[in-house]
Amino acid sequence: MENLLPRTAYDADETGMWKRMPLVGGILAFLFGGVGFGIFFPIGFKWLFSLIMQEPVSLPLLRIGLASGISFGILFGLVFALRFPARARKQLSTATDAIYFDDPKFIVLPPTHLGLTHRLPCSWMRRDNLAVGGVLYLGPSGFLFMPHTKNLPTHREPFEIQPIEDIRFSLVKPRLNILTRLLVERIPLHLEIESRDRSARFMVPEAESTLNKITRAIRPLNG
Repeated sequence: MENLLPRTAYDADETGMWKRMPLVGGILAFLFGGVGFGIFFPIGFKWLFSLIMQEPVSLPLLRIGLASGISFGILFGLVFALRFPARARKQLSTATDAIYFDDPKFIVLPPTHLGLTHRLPCSWMRRDNLAVGGVLYLGPSGFLFMPHTKNLPTHREPFEIQPIEDIRFSLVKPRLNILTRLLVERIPLHLEIESRDRSARFMVPEAESTLNKITRAIRPLNG
């Protein structure tokens, strides 16, 4: 069975997310971490101080909150910006390796009698902001999508899009939530595959180029 795309296609930062994540993520970590720490640290500090001091003492809680919130926010933001994106990208690359090379801990192979000819690791978009990872297979009867085993149990059911002679393709721009819009520089197109019985959208690398490769692979199968 042939892979439609080389493994390197999955490492490209097509949307600019990995370039932008340290800055945007660091700022968000500074804001939310700093605000949270700035609110709860003075409360805890006041409670601890009351256990030590027998006489009630007036504490500058506002200044304590601002100082602790800004200090922790800067620390939290820097740690996130310097550590999280690199670690997350490495973990994603490891998972992509497992799916691409049919690691049995991730992938259940499709039945051999289907005569499948091509495979495309990708994500099925259940909704615009909910992706289910797996492998999209192409064969004489059409497409078969098999989610990988690390998805939630409710998202592991395979499905088919067929017959192959009725299948239509289109490229669709997804609707992104606010956080995703902050993280990406370029909105990626999704590949929509439709037949008379079912349609599904998939997130694939370089959607336009991938669609061209799919249409070339279908021609011999479509007679």
